Amino acid sequence: MFTVINGFDYTDYIEFPSISIHSAISDPQPRAGLEVTDIGSQFSFSIGQEVIIFDENATPTYTSSGRAVPTTPSHNVLIGMPNVSPWTAAGALSSLITVAVNPTMTFNNSALGSGSYGQICPAGHVRPGQQYMFSMYMLMTTPLVNANAFLQLDFIDASGNVIGGATTTTIAALGNNQQQQITVVGTAPATATALKASFGGTTTVGGSNSGVVVFGSPQAEPMWFTSLARGVTYPTADNNIAQVGSAQMPDGTFSRQCRVFAGTIDDYVITYDGPNRIWQLSIAGPGALLENGLINAIYTGQYDDQIITSVVSNNFAGQISLAAPNNSSAAPVQRGAYIDSVSYSDNTLREILNGLVDQSGFVYYIDYYYAIRYNTAFYTAALFALTSETPDNASLFNYYDFSLESDGTQLKRRVKVTGGKFIAPAISDTFSGNGSTKVFALSQSPFNVQSVTVGGSAQTTGVAGRDTLGSGGIVALIDKANKTLTFQSAPGSGTNNVICTYTYEAPVATQSVSGSRPAVAPGYAVPNYDSKVNDTNLITLVSATTRGLAELTKYSQPRTIIKLKSDHFAPAGSIIYLTHMLSGIINQPYTVQSIDASYLGNGINEYAYQLGAYQPGLIDHIRNANKALNRSTTTLNITTPQQIDVVASEIIAWRDAISATVQTAYATSVYGTGHYGSCAYGGATGLYGSTAQYGRSTIYG
Repeated sequence: MFTVINGFDYTDYIEFPSISIHSAISDPQPRAGLEVTDIGSQFSFSIGQEVIIFDENATPTYTSSGRAVPTTPSHNVLIGMPNVSPWTAAGALSSLITVAVNPTMTFNNSALGSGSYGQICPAGHVRPGQQYMFSMYMLMTTPLVNANAFLQLDFIDASGNVIGGATTTTIAALGNNQQQQITVVGTAPATATALKASFGGTTTVGGSNSGVVVFGSPQAEPMWFTSLARGVTYPTADNNIAQVGSAQMPDGTFSRQCRVFAGTIDDYVITYDGPNRIWQLSIAGPGALLENGLINAIYTGQYDDQIITSVVSNNFAGQISLAAPNNSSAAPVQRGAYIDSVSYSDNTLREILNGLVDQSGFVYYIDYYYAIRYNTAFYTAALFALTSETPDNASLFNYYDFSLESDGTQLKRRVKVTGGKFIAPAISDTFSGNGSTKVFALSQSPFNVQSVTVGGSAQTTGVAGRDTLGSGGIVALIDKANKTLTFQSAPGSGTNNVICTYTYEAPVATQSVSGSRPAVAPGYAVPNYDSKVNDTNLITLVSATTRGLAELTKYSQPRTIIKLKSDHFAPAGSIIYLTHMLSGIINQPYTVQSIDASYLGNGINEYAYQLGAYQPGLIDHIRNANKALNRSTTTLNITTPQQIDVVASEIIAWRDAISATVQTAYATSVYGTGHYGSCAYGGATGLYGSTAQYGRSTIYG
């Protein structure tokens, strides 16, 4: 496991048996611990410093042409392509640059001078003493005449000043006039807090110059792993929004998707072995953000994804991402349930999400790229599958220490859901007058009286405590508290001649019943598995029904829990396709509920998985104890549900695949070879612009 602490590689100083990583979707607070051996007591760690642990053996990703792209640990600290902010122009000749995803700079007898576009990376990514590399692709179909293209790397201090001088690479021609990746390297000086990456060109003779240069894929990255033992070469493979193996961070930078942990130091203990220090670091994962917020808001008639988007945008901008990690990935927050009405008063993000997943039956967590994930349990698939049979060791691997448990201790098959009050449809209470009775008892406490009639004639009606009989033409009063209708004069005799039509507040009460009841024992031996949910935020029958269905989805069937170990990593919340022939499991998807990672040495990582159903732990029960406080105090004595739903459930597995045929390469030195970094064009006949253009299908990424 390659480990970066506060922007530097400390892999060689970590005692590998000390590494422990735990994360789970049942407790969305991943944690890690490790020991750093500090020879000569030279290191200095502090609370809040970032720690990133990479899987150096991560499964590669693949381009649309089927070419494997190594998942090399890296981080591109630049934001976006040159056609978007924060790239800005500088120099008189910057007008020669046509801004696009792949910018073009054209020299045509231009004036003497220079022009460029540059970007200062977000704060927090540059450490004094660390080496950084800025790279871009350049394409010149012919050498430039009296002109040069350049890349420049500057370092910036906290006041925004350029310090340490500029490091520049200047190019006038490229070998074989083909695309090449050009690099420039610099070491951050003592007071550096950010870097500035620039690309552009200069003229050496004013009024007599020519040529065109095309730039692409800007990337500035810390050179963390330059040791030969790491096996990492720089620049690493493209790391941007177009790469399926990249993940956009909340600040717009990009990390390679091979993290097994990320977070910040929240506790450490120092011990000494002679002159050497031993740092025992405790690291809180991204889930620590869930305990923040103190959110105050009211939402009425909105979907859960809309509430999450609003809460995160208003309270966690720049800390938690709502965006898809790259152009090939789906949005991380999905729609699951309609929320009638909910209010938050100094609630944390965890409390809000706990309430929403109760409604939707979804899972949630913040991944190691600080994106919030809220989706069904079967949503994000791992890049590999596990099998007990013969593996191909490319995308199908073996595992060990397998065990299977079927847990029926928490079954729920009849779930009664009691919510708050809602306005029930209007009803009519009918009475027969006798010429002497003035007071009539209503069946419900009226909310809104629509009409009162006697013998078909409308009666002017007021409200007891506010209006007076005989005043203002009022001849009848409604007493909501005592549920009575009182007339000034007794209605005459008649059958059903007094009618009061009104709406009323009714307590929400539904019941969801599982239709599956396996006949494994006599009926008298099998309980009904009754359960009850109390939530006053549920104010419609639809939302209460959805809540009941969510409970049945999780608990109506015995829960399958599988434990196994593997040397390949998939994060909690993803699914792994599993085959275990002796158990009758053939290529079935299972959700990673929890994972414990450790390093065995010699480049071998071990991941202990718990797959299958949600398994509440002690922390979950403690956190959810406050649900008892949500019990309604105004909906007592509800004995009959207003709606009963019988649910038939089944398990459906669905999988999709796309077949791709790799295009046969054209002859060497002809446009269309499509080799990584060697050719920029790729038309079907090898002609520029025929079916594939620069920057599209045949450039890497």
